[in-house]
Amino acid sequence: MSVVLMGDESVVPRPRGWAPAVCAVGLSLTALALVSLVDPSSIRGACELAALSLSLGALLVLWAVSCGQCPVGSVLWGPAPVEISEVSESRKMDVAHGLAWSIYLGYLKLVLPELEGQVKKHCNETREVLNSARLHILLPLSAAATARLEEVDRNVQYHKNLPDLQLDRAGVRGRVYKHSIYKITDQNQKDYYCVAEYATPLLTLYQISQDGIAGFSAWDRRQQVLLFYNTLTHILESSLECRNRYRLILLEDDQAAEPHYLSQELIKNLQQEEHEIPMEQGREFPRPVAEVGLKRAPVQHNGVQEQPACSMPSLEISGPMSLRSL
Repeated sequence: MSVVLMGDESVVPRPRGWAPAVCAVGLSLTALALVSLVDPSSIRGACELAALSLSLGALLVLWAVSCGQCPVGSVLWGPAPVEISEVSESRKMDVAHGLAWSIYLGYLKLVLPELEGQVKKHCNETREVLNSARLHILLPLSAAATARLEEVDRNVQYHKNLPDLQLDRAGVRGRVYKHSIYKITDQNQKDYYCVAEYATPLLTLYQISQDGIAGFSAWDRRQQVLLFYNTLTHILESSLECRNRYRLILLEDDQAAEPHYLSQELIKNLQQEEHEIPMEQGREFPRPVAEVGLKRAPVQHNGVQEQPACSMPSLEISGPMSLRSL
């Protein structure tokens, strides 16, 4: 990605054009013309010498890397930063990586730490208990994200929204973040309740693939979804704020063949969560007690009150005493 300097400090990116290729071709033609003017009979020999030099150069690079004389990515033998940038742009390798960081920093890092509190507030207000307090993020490999989950599976029905989360963000006072609760019904008519939604950046990938200008094929889209999933998984697993507060669900492309594929995947994940060991966030440990042991009521024996023997010793702590009194 080439850049253009605006003023003294601003840097505005500009799409790379054909200027490098045109310059390379022009320089080669100029050199060839100069050689033909000096010695026309040496054109063939110069071309053969250039081809031999290129071949020997590639062989020397492979030999040096295989022998360990030159590490891959070093300054003399590795690709230049411009070449790396050009390959990344041409193969669209940076799309999913950027989208994964965008949804984490701009959304998940903000809402996931507050999700448990929203679920508790909902339970206190409605007396409804959800099967999971996590956010279930749906990642279809086709990147097709419908506006409503019930359009994909009739067994997944919208229930209601969690209480709104308002945060001051990027100059917006009280920006509202919403989460929807869905009711999932299994084949035995048992209902499950959880918070679920599609990963919004996947919709961006899908729309890019539908635009002919982008040159984004269906195979490219699938690879980007997989890269997005791997990148987001790595980011969230490394985040202490988001750990154990989410569930990434990767959906296959053939879900159209099974009308209840989405509900089955959600129920399967909910059942797996039931068998997991809960890890409470911010749990307070009990305070130490001043006395240890059991106390029993006094026993009357021949009119005399006696203290019963205890199976466990008790610890009695007296007040501070001076050395003189002792």
